[in-house]
Amino acid sequence: EGMNIKRIFYRFKQFRQAAKSHLTFTDVEFIRQYLTKPEQVLFYRMRVFDQKHSLLTAQKFLERQAEYVWLDKNKFIRTALMHDVGKACVRVPLYARCLFVFLGQVRDGALLNAMAKEATRWNFRKYLYVLRYHGEIGAKMLEEIEDDPEIIQVIRAHHHPPEVKESPLLPVIREMDNLV
Repeated sequence: EGMNIKRIFYRFKQFRQAAKSHLTFTDVEFIRQYLTKPEQVLFYRMRVFDQKHSLLTAQKFLERQAEYVWLDKNKFIRTALMHDVGKACVRVPLYARCLFVFLGQVRDGALLNAMAKEATRWNFRKYLYVLRYHGEIGAKMLEEIEDDPEIIQVIRAHHHPPEVKESPLLPVIREMDNLV
């Protein structure tokens, strides 16, 4: 079926936002309010557009918090801020992200899965690997500093298909992640 026109325009808008991303003083204060010092170190290793995306994911939740009163607000925001931290292990350029999205649409992602199977010394394949498996990579990075196993599991699984027994944070993280 491929990408529809609406989705293409959405992706173009996303690309433009990423290209001009920056953090404000208010953003930095928000991050300090919710993340521990070790989490901040990992957060600031991400590219600025990933930092901004994670921040927008957390803020989107705050806008709609009344719909999710059963969730722990602080835990959700910490998880949202850290959900893409696995991308920080390699400085993936914006063009590789665009190609990653495009390849994900070809043959229902079969080409992407084949190309991203392993990280190689060839940078482009390494970029695809990191983008494809950033949830797993981020969870491994957080295991050393995070004491909440639920946050680690949500970050690990945020791009996995839904399961019957998963954290109540997970579907909401997925939803907010897809809205920004």
